[in-house]
Amino acid sequence: MKVQYPGAGEALAADLRTLERFASLLTPVVPALDARGLLRELRDRMLDELDHRAEADRRRRFAAAFPAAATDRWWYRGSWPRRPP
Repeated sequence: MKVQYPGAGEALAADLRTLERFASLLTPVVPALDARGLLRELRDRMLDELDHRAEADRRRRFAAAFPAAATDRWWYRGSWPRRPP
């Protein structure tokens, strides 16, 4: 279960915008690095993790595609599923 504190998403987005402003400083140090693109991807992935509706949708699609995984909670039992004969 994920817990999100009020304002966490906005604070994270603001911090990531600040990091993006410093991307141009990394280019002279590491010329081959697309710092702006890297930070943009980091921002997109992190903000996506805060979208609980999208996460619920992904979980529903996974459960529909792999019904055994949704019902066989072998990871909670602390043992791996047995290999078929």
